[in-house]
Amino acid sequence: MRVAPWIALAGLALACGGESSSDDNRIDYDTVGTLLTVEQLPPMPSYPEASSGRLVTVSAGDYDLNGEWEVSAGLCEELGILEIYAGPQGLGTALLLRMPEDDPLGVYPVVAAEVNLPAAPAGLIAVQAFAEPNAYGFQAYIGQLELTAFGERVSGRFTSTLREIGLDLFTHYVGVFEDVSIDALSDDYCGVMRDYTLVSDAATATDSASTQDR
Repeated sequence: MRVAPWIALAGLALACGGESSSDDNRIDYDTVGTLLTVEQLPPMPSYPEASSGRLVTVSAGDYDLNGEWEVSAGLCEELGILEIYAGPQGLGTALLLRMPEDDPLGVYPVVAAEVNLPAAPAGLIAVQAFAEPNAYGFQAYIGQLELTAFGERVSGRFTSTLREIGLDLFTHYVGVFEDVSIDALSDDYCGVMRDYTLVSDAATATDSASTQDR
């Protein structure tokens, strides 16, 4: 069963599929946690070189999240929601975009996850890392996510600063995905997403009306 990405972004574990991660992509939990503050983080890394059909990432901070994985993309066209997921069992990245109706290309602000999905345009980023007996859940609280191509396939990139939900560790996280095929998400899955967009959209409409009345 697929896990709704905004739940993962709120700090719960992502449901990661696929084969077990290789040693090259596994975090060394014995050396994790220098407890850097945001101000002490190294500079934001440059974008890595893209690879077709894959997510390539680099990081700088308390956790080493460098890697390259196969990536999939799913679309709820009616809602303008694009979901991108990459990673083997034990290490996964989820991206979610709420796209505007006119043109999906461009830069989206990355916002911290809440129970309800944010109004468009906005992006959410979450990373899960698991090594028994511990699971670590990160969410981006600041950054930007850019779509550079969108149609039957999607390309883009992001920069972000991640916070580990339980331990309050911080890491810059940068990635590129290129030429990823987009599949239609099921009606049932999109129906669940629809329930979580109603509150945020209604709130945005109310704020807009209040501004116009001033």
